[in-house]
Amino acid sequence: MSFPIAAAWTNIEGLSEGKRFLIQGFVRPYTKRFAVNFLCANGDIAFHFNPRFDTLKPMVVCNTQMKSKKQLWESWKSDDVFWGEEEIAPSTPFKQNSSFEMTINVESGCYQVYVNGNRFLEYKHRVALKEIQTLEVKGDVSVNRFEFSEIKAPPPYSPPNSGDTTYNKEEKRAPEAKSTK
Repeated sequence: MSFPIAAAWTNIEGLSEGKRFLIQGFVRPYTKRFAVNFLCANGDIAFHFNPRFDTLKPMVVCNTQMKSKKQLWESWKSDDVFWGEEEIAPSTPFKQNSSFEMTINVESGCYQVYVNGNRFLEYKHRVALKEIQTLEVKGDVSVNRFEFSEIKAPPPYSPPNSGDTTYNKEEKRAPEAKSTK
């Protein structure tokens, strides 16, 4: 099935762990499917993220498509294009006629996908990150915003300044919090 391209970003060559992609968009009321694809220069799809609404129950299918690795990708063949084994999420956080925010974090060993602020799934790398050059969004979806950034590490943990935690023996209650004003 061929989808119209809603948006495409090139120049993500040399993709490496620690990158974050933010996509904000709108799933149209008549959407049957859309896809977010990380593409290699030779046309392989390193990560195919495909929400589907035209199935009995809406789902998300993830996979990898390669043209030259017949011995590794014999699960499904069409015109010398080989798909790997599908990974299916039996539900989808996407809704037709609704906005969404999707974040894909490129981590060591996998992509972590968040939708509307909630962790949705992870997909293990099947293609070397250095091969990826383009991110495209295809299908019946509109893209309103796209950001490419570094994942910021959380600040190091430091215990809160607890102050005096002894009880006031006369009143048998904890001391009142000090104002920081």
